[in-house]
Amino acid sequence: MSHISYWMNAVNACSAQSFIAHHNLPLIESIRFIPSADTFSKNTLYLGCVKDLAAALDSADDKTDLNEITFFISNTAEVSINDLRSNAHLRQFNLVCGKTDLLTMYDSLNSLMLQYRSWEKAFEIVSGHGHSIQDIVDTASKLCNSNIFLLNTAGKLIVCHVNSDIPDSVSRELAETGFLSPELTATLISSGCESRIVRKELADGCSCWIYKVTKHGTAISHMLFIRKEPDRNFDIYTIMELTRNSIHKLMAESGGPAYWAGERFKSILEDIVEGRLTDNYEINRRFSMISCSTGMFCTFIIIGFHIPKTLDQNATQFLTELEELFPDNHAAIYDGCVVIMLSKPTRIFQPKPIFDSSAFTKLLKNYDAYASISNATSHRSLLRTQYIMTKQVLILGRKLFPDSKERYYFFEDFAEYLTIDFSISNFRHMFGHDDIVLLIHPDAMKLVKYDRDHGTNLLEFVYYYCLCNCNINHTAKRAYMHRNTASSRLAKVNELITADLENGEVQQRMIFSYKVYRYYSRCSDFNLETRMEKDVLQR
Repeated sequence: MSHISYWMNAVNACSAQSFIAHHNLPLIESIRFIPSADTFSKNTLYLGCVKDLAAALDSADDKTDLNEITFFISNTAEVSINDLRSNAHLRQFNLVCGKTDLLTMYDSLNSLMLQYRSWEKAFEIVSGHGHSIQDIVDTASKLCNSNIFLLNTAGKLIVCHVNSDIPDSVSRELAETGFLSPELTATLISSGCESRIVRKELADGCSCWIYKVTKHGTAISHMLFIRKEPDRNFDIYTIMELTRNSIHKLMAESGGPAYWAGERFKSILEDIVEGRLTDNYEINRRFSMISCSTGMFCTFIIIGFHIPKTLDQNATQFLTELEELFPDNHAAIYDGCVVIMLSKPTRIFQPKPIFDSSAFTKLLKNYDAYASISNATSHRSLLRTQYIMTKQVLILGRKLFPDSKERYYFFEDFAEYLTIDFSISNFRHMFGHDDIVLLIHPDAMKLVKYDRDHGTNLLEFVYYYCLCNCNINHTAKRAYMHRNTASSRLAKVNELITADLENGEVQQRMIFSYKVYRYYSRCSDFNLETRMEKDVLQR
């Protein structure tokens, strides 16, 4: 959609004699002379002299809809067209009075129409299959000779194209730091202007156009186009519209929601997880092209949703709120989850979070979501392993503790469960079955059988008892029971088993045995009760 002013400039229009009812024109598909037109279309520009238009209006009855039709009149003699202007005002069509002859006017308008068509064709190509957002930005920069920056709502640089012949200070700062400073944010974005596109004068003889991309009334990102000041008359607004439309078209065709702020991080993440990017140096190089921080240690946070469609329906709003909690980190939608990569110079933020845990929990509750958090690693080549394990922790956390009030799980709390989970695959490969219950201590199996027959939870009690280093008071508190109740259960346990629970190694075995049993009870595909009928469980 172009502005009428660019078409008027092309024909050296006389603003005093023209009347513009509609400033934004639709896609112009053709240019015709008025005498050859039987009907009128909004997508066509009509040319003629004063007499041609007057005759056309006389022959058209009052019911003919001329609203949003655009007429270009050659009036080299500059005769009065007051009657035509009054008619244009009454019937709400555009009347442009040019100072050139008809053939020159036709050539000028046709040249501009072909330029717009070439732009649309160029964007149509790069918004198709096999292309990326970077391709779209590169194309836009080439067409309008601008530095282009795509920022998320936190002012972080996502994608850019910088021309060396436009050395303005804003471009330098964004390219070097990857962030729009608070001062520039206040000047360019947070100035209180509600317009979708605004232009700001820069101190370097350049202009900056800021396009606020919104969804459902909420800003989800910003596009900055920076050009040299002499090119004021260039229709950069249409280029910006085509850029935005092409990005959303590309995202829609890729099957993801129309939120593209983490697209470059997603591309790197996908290459890492699928094994296409394994070299430590190359991973660092790829991240250096998009990273906004110099952190050595990386941690994954993977967020899944209880109802998968929740993400599709609320992606924009969720990611916008998430950016407020994690403004200096990468985030993307990948494999049905939201993936965040925290990057810090030290490992001190593990295992406890450095973010606002209460706000994060509230956000997860609002969207019925759950998260898993990995340990930190300084080895980029291990990011694939970290991602896969963290994704599995998210699955195990929901299965093992479905009634827990916790909304996020730390890897450290699930490392042994992951070991058990990985043992399943190895058992099947080596032995042809998954009876890892064979790893459970024999006395623990006695307690499992007793609990099954009597409806008790002695194995869970032993688990807490061993965790508390056989301190009955601490055990009672940890297991939420009275001390006398705990003493009574300990007496029953000692009747059933012969293992020395005071022995440290036995304590470790019983703790591990409880976790194997819990895994079997919550995460396996078979019926544990049936398995317990086997002779192997009657030890």
